[in-house]
Amino acid sequence: MKRSGSAAVIVLVVIVALLLIGGVCYYFYHGSYPSPSQQISITSVNPSSGPIGTQITITGTGLSHVPLAYPGGGKYGEGIWLTNDKVWSYLAGPLDTKIVDDNTVVAKIGSEACPAPQSACSSNFSSELAPGTYSLYVATAEGSIVSNKIVFTVR
Repeated sequence: MKRSGSAAVIVLVVIVALLLIGGVCYYFYHGSYPSPSQQISITSVNPSSGPIGTQITITGTGLSHVPLAYPGGGKYGEGIWLTNDKVWSYLAGPLDTKIVDDNTVVAKIGSEACPAPQSACSSNFSSELAPGTYSLYVATAEGSIVSNKIVFTVR
């Protein structure tokens, strides 16, 4: 019996250590821990329209707090989104998005569209992002929109 108690303590210590390491990695990757109370404002998107694959520059304030989901950390749903209130497309992946500074983020318009906001898309539910007018905004993993919305047109 005493051994199983020791094993449980070791497992608990390992879990706590992994959680702490994950938090430290998140902090160093993002520069801060994002929260809905941080002010993020989008003032422009350049260009304001383009096809899938277009690289865009987003300018504003507080953009260094944009949460980017990345392999092994973060929560799906946090980051930069496009929506027309029928489909949602996620832009803030680590391979296609770069936080330049507090006023600039460079991202790429992706091709996947999801049927629900801040949800994981599976191949069964995703579709190609269709041409049209979309709102671009920043959200937390809990679905809280933490920025204003600005228009981007997919051609």
